[in-house]
Amino acid sequence: MMTSPSKWNKKWLSQSIVCLGGLLLSSVVLAVDAQPQIVPAPLWYSYALLSLLLSFLGIVLYYLYLYAHPLVVNLSANAKELLTLPMSTLPKAYHLLQRTRRLDSVLSKSAVPHKSLEEALQFVNMSPATRAEILATRLGAQVEEMSAGLFALQLPDSFPLNFEHSLLYFPNADLTDAEITAFLRQHATNQKVLIVSVDNTQVAALRSNGENTLWIVPDSRELSELLLSPKPTSVLVRLLVNQLKVTQISPYQTGGGVNKDTIFFGRTQM
Repeated sequence: MMTSPSKWNKKWLSQSIVCLGGLLLSSVVLAVDAQPQIVPAPLWYSYALLSLLLSFLGIVLYYLYLYAHPLVVNLSANAKELLTLPMSTLPKAYHLLQRTRRLDSVLSKSAVPHKSLEEALQFVNMSPATRAEILATRLGAQVEEMSAGLFALQLPDSFPLNFEHSLLYFPNADLTDAEITAFLRQHATNQKVLIVSVDNTQVAALRSNGENTLWIVPDSRELSELLLSPKPTSVLVRLLVNQLKVTQISPYQTGGGVNKDTIFFGRTQM
């Protein structure tokens, strides 16, 4: 017996409804159970973020290095230490103080003009004539070139020690101790000589002669102080007292007694 069309349609319709219901139910279950999917970031984005973080970390470490550097810490706490820094350390101190914006403060507290610091920084590269003029200006003295690197130095009458007429010598850095000694024996016999050298080996060799000579040889720290101190005359007086025999710088002069009553044998009012 054949099924009538109406019954077949009803059966087909009921089956379709069941299937459609199943699909809807499955969709609801899947929608509830599904987890959100995270789309991975592009690889270039990760590299860019890492580079940015590393750059930021580098900047932080750099400024920590600047502000925590011993030179910056020490000079910020005691600006006058700038006066006695070794000549070779001055450029680094200048750079650090400038980068941390503390240069003006340190110079003000130590009473060092910008010009004096600039001259000290360039002193190593200057000609002997320029060096002589700078020292003469600071000491209120006059200089006259006598030979290569050798100058007559005339300090003012107000200078408290017997050192008005002396010599100022800037030896070349390639000269040995023996060569310097031979030169001075030829050109500066029995004369007081202020020897200004920027070579530490030369300085050590020349200073080893002690009071056996008429030479005054400032070391690197003393030279910095001579170039930077607001009282360069006092610095020179201290150098003379420490490196020469008392009788060589006393105010006593033959037949004239004591002409400088501000000092007695270089030991008073230093």
